[in-house]
Amino acid sequence: MTLLPIYDNNLKVIIIGTEPGQLSIETGHYYSDPRNSFYRDLHLTGFLPRLIHPSECLSLPNYNIGLDDVYNDPEALEIRLESFKPLSVCFNSKEALCRFLKISNTQRLKNWAGESAGKWVSFSWKPIVWALYDSSGIAIRYHKERIVQLRRLYKKLFK
Repeated sequence: MTLLPIYDNNLKVIIIGTEPGQLSIETGHYYSDPRNSFYRDLHLTGFLPRLIHPSECLSLPNYNIGLDDVYNDPEALEIRLESFKPLSVCFNSKEALCRFLKISNTQRLKNWAGESAGKWVSFSWKPIVWALYDSSGIAIRYHKERIVQLRRLYKKLFK
């Protein structure tokens, strides 16, 4: 099961996940698991002026943010991204970046976080390419670094 991507014209960033979790599929809303820090992190780092609920995910383009997932079809994702050409493409986990690159063993990808992702991925329109540590509850030990990288991306896009 999939969720429809959330796109609009003139987005500052499209954030790319791997694929929706079970609760997101059940609710029809991205990042619905309460253990996932996705919306809290966007609010904490300035991307969102207020904390939004997953049921409000369709409002993200109002804040210049789009959402999509790689699933197992990076070519289709690239076509969607090319059609909207956001200022930035941000992978929401190392796994999302690896799926996009068709690398099955994430251990093989070194020096990937933050703007370092740009050395692994390129697009025809030259967006800022970024990668974050996962927002899921299983990656909580990397949360501080995730916030640091989100703040750096925010400064590049909005200041």
